[in-house]
Amino acid sequence: LSALNARDVHVASPELFSLLSSAEAWRAGTDGAFDARLGAVTLAWRAGTPDDARQLPAALTLDPARRTVRRPVGMIVDLDGVAKGHVIDRAVTAARAASPDVAGVMVDLGGDLRCWGASPGGGAGWRIGVADGCDVADNAAPLAVLTLSDGAVAFSGRGARDHVVDGTPAGHLLDPVSGRPAEGVLAACVTARTAAEADALSTAFAVMAPRRAIALAYATAGVEALIQTADGRRLASAGWRSLVDAPEEPRARLIRVADGPAWPKGFEVAIGYEIPKIAVGNYRSPYVA
Repeated sequence: LSALNARDVHVASPELFSLLSSAEAWRAGTDGAFDARLGAVTLAWRAGTPDDARQLPAALTLDPARRTVRRPVGMIVDLDGVAKGHVIDRAVTAARAASPDVAGVMVDLGGDLRCWGASPGGGAGWRIGVADGCDVADNAAPLAVLTLSDGAVAFSGRGARDHVVDGTPAGHLLDPVSGRPAEGVLAACVTARTAAEADALSTAFAVMAPRRAIALAYATAGVEALIQTADGRRLASAGWRSLVDAPEEPRARLIRVADGPAWPKGFEVAIGYEIPKIAVGNYRSPYVA
């Protein structure tokens, strides 16, 4: 990748060429929410000198017959949003091949993981905690605990990788349209069949409009997603709850986006509730929203 970014035309290895082709396919499949052309912009943010007035360079030109890659002037290819997942998938395949008698494997590179087979506890699957985008402390309690027997999980959101510009934290996930940190989503967690797929989609979902992201999850086989928005909402695909092992706290109730027709005109839901009065000293009624 470094050699590619140093040349106008590069003959890529089969693995790198495949990964670049995959990145271009994800760019098309997410309507540009995933984009490997952001390397120069990312470096500027890391240096604390973001360049707001910029245009994305043209796309890479890929020649499958010769495995040549033509890089437009000024482009720095950044595969962070899919390469880690690709490495995890290759590692799981290599581990199973090297140890054919192994009962189960998990490869976790921090924020992205894939598991296969029996878990050490011998339960129904591997138990995986999902970080809370509203609490980025290392020792924070998980928002939910998933159970997976064969699949991948990727998490993208605010945290230790955020940029700091003039003393102000800014998210490290950039919107390809504006070149600035995405603001509408705090975190996106995606489960998928492969780690590369989960990696790319979690990156894209952290940038896309939440309901658009959930719609894409519905349209992608084997994918479930949870989106935490900056205004406190949590949106989940229909199958997400079936993966949740530990019950969530009341504050983490999900807004499930129905995959069906809109409600008819005039439809409404009435909810009645009663707040108990507790006979103790210094009591204040709870706040209800």
